[in-house]
Amino acid sequence: NDLQALKESEDVEISFRLRNYCRGLRTFIKDGQTDGSVQISSIKSTVFLLLSLQKWIDGWLKSILPGHHDIAIATLMDLLKYGLASEPKRSLRTADPVAPFIAQSENFAFDRTARNKMKLEAFLRVGTRHLNRYGYRQLSINDICSELGVSRGVFYYHFEDKQSLLKDCAARSFGVIENSLKAQSSGASDSLEHLHMALSALYTGHYSDLNPLLRQSALVFLEDKDKAVMKAKMRRITALFAELIASGVAEGSIRHIDLDAIETLLFGTIFSATEQSAKLYGLGKSEIDDEGAESLSASQFLYPLFFGLAKT
Repeated sequence: NDLQALKESEDVEISFRLRNYCRGLRTFIKDGQTDGSVQISSIKSTVFLLLSLQKWIDGWLKSILPGHHDIAIATLMDLLKYGLASEPKRSLRTADPVAPFIAQSENFAFDRTARNKMKLEAFLRVGTRHLNRYGYRQLSINDICSELGVSRGVFYYHFEDKQSLLKDCAARSFGVIENSLKAQSSGASDSLEHLHMALSALYTGHYSDLNPLLRQSALVFLEDKDKAVMKAKMRRITALFAELIASGVAEGSIRHIDLDAIETLLFGTIFSATEQSAKLYGLGKSEIDDEGAESLSASQFLYPLFFGLAKT
């Protein structure tokens, strides 16, 4: 989204350099497959995960004391090498995005409350998508209304202004993460599968724009009082992920990995994995290669995190 602010010539140059970097990383991974040191399910999805992870590393390191950075990076390399799973190559289920529940009665056409809830959800999804693509400063209410086929009056029925929209989009994103984690608690065989199902639901929803998550850099534009609320929501979600990982270690499904803020790194990587980013790196659906669009599926994207890159 930051490229939107560049001149066309600068955009072309930066895009060219990013694609060259991506091609170099693909070659590196492919060479590892050839010499037998790397074992993965998809080169394209592995590259996309590494690029998404790289975008979040700076924010992750800021949550760790500077004196612990070297140890944290070394432990991250261990995670990428061997993965989270204590049992190599076991089967893990994925899950579909958790859709918001809006009761539709038989008289839905006359149920104003239900219709307004549906309109609000549509605004939040499209608003999140536009915030992710264009940023807060370049966000256009007219463009959002045009995509939804409604007037500005409908927008102002639900929101006071752009700041109100931003706050509600942030709250919705944290709600999506928390609901995805809770929704898979009863269907998973253990904590590792629970984590895999929750992350796969988040990735699929975010990448497909069905359940987009607001990029964290947009939160800097919130008013201070709202920032405090969102930070509290983030801490609660982080604690839920940390508890799930700790439960997995205790039961033996997750390897003991002493990595500070690993839960922040995991869902931060999901935040960075957008279709827009994939296109920017030349990994989108329209790109011609020998792997096809399916190679960016949730199971293949998450494979290195759960089973590692190293051939065992």
